[in-house]
Amino acid sequence: VSATDAEGETVSYSIVGGNDESLFAIDAATGALSYTGSGEDYESATTSHELTVRASDGTLHADVTVTVNVANVSDVSPTFGAASYAFELAENADGSTTAVALGSVSATDAEGETVSYSIVGGNAAGLFAIDASTGALSYTGAGEDYESGTKSHALTVRASDGTLHADIAVTVSVTDVAEAPVVTGDTAPADGDDFTAGTDTTGAIDLAGGDASVTGEIETANDRDWFAVTLVAGKTYQFDLKGSGTQEGRFGDLADPYLYGIYDADGNAVAGTADDDSGWGESKNARVQFTPTEGGAYYVEAGGAGAQVGTYTLRARVFEDDFAAWTNAAGAVEAGGEATGAVDFNGDRDWFAVALEGGTTYRIDLEGSQGDNGILSDPYLHGIHDAQGNRVSGTADDDGGAGKNSRLTFTPETDATWYVAAGAAGNQLGDYTLSVEEVL
Repeated sequence: VSATDAEGETVSYSIVGGNDESLFAIDAATGALSYTGSGEDYESATTSHELTVRASDGTLHADVTVTVNVANVSDVSPTFGAASYAFELAENADGSTTAVALGSVSATDAEGETVSYSIVGGNAAGLFAIDASTGALSYTGAGEDYESGTKSHALTVRASDGTLHADIAVTVSVTDVAEAPVVTGDTAPADGDDFTAGTDTTGAIDLAGGDASVTGEIETANDRDWFAVTLVAGKTYQFDLKGSGTQEGRFGDLADPYLYGIYDADGNAVAGTADDDSGWGESKNARVQFTPTEGGAYYVEAGGAGAQVGTYTLRARVFEDDFAAWTNAAGAVEAGGEATGAVDFNGDRDWFAVALEGGTTYRIDLEGSQGDNGILSDPYLHGIHDAQGNRVSGTADDDGGAGKNSRLTFTPETDATWYVAAGAAGNQLGDYTLSVEEVL
């Protein structure tokens, strides 16, 4: 700053206001201002300083306001040390009381700013935690089971310097650990029990000649009967457990049959294969449909709900299915393209994997006989599922397209592979066309 004295007296300069943090200095003889602070950050600190500078001749003085603006210089996002991260989690590792350490992600900031970490995607169930300061990941869930749980988790981790951030994909794979077979219900045949509840059962369903059925009896309230059956990968099987509620007890006198689930060759339960009251007819019958991703020996567990006892019939049917209703055996369709399939039996669902971009809106159409895109008279979009098979709320539709065709729009939050479930309304059968188009 510069001042003159009309009488030729010497002028001296000082900062008399706005410099409470002593970030600035002034040359008393010349009025030259300088910055003496430790660095101003435009995004998180003060972007403008108003100083009051005084010029004095020793007797009189004059003050002037000096504004110092902090210029914005392009900030740099944190940079991760890898393109992606992958960690392994041993099955049944229980982090519900003590977190299981997995490993750390690491990011640096070129400007030396502090980096903090957070999980911003793939942790809807809250199974994982991250140290905000170090990026150390841990598992805090109640134990992942390889045979019946989710085998892989796709997380998105964010490193932020308070202004800018960078995201990175982190995969946590659940590893299989050798373990003893799981046996439920009665573990050994009691006197008068027809079949045991375990892999040593003598009960069996022979599907070599096609559909088959067996009969048995639930002798006590806690009785469970296991039946061995050989299944083929990719085929769909339907198991019906029937009792007194069908055709005047033609299939037995068990009032409330209960299918307690399907088990693999080692006796481990397959998730989602238990049922009560979903069977055929106005009755308490049970029904389960199952499409194995691996062929081989399985076991079906029959019983009664609550304290029910009595005789029953277990029937197994085989369906030829083009696509399964799960991520491991789904079909595929590209955004901007189409795929065809068929509803092969009552209750059939076909899943199709499609890669979608976050923030982009897509129109999904399932068309049949109306529009000459198949013979299925009433297509039904049964929803969109994420990579873990969880259905996204509000993504089912019937008759939203032309006539009986189905249509829905979907805007994913993140780039990911999603699964569209195609099927039919009611008991309709036939082929269809599924298309995915970006809405412009």
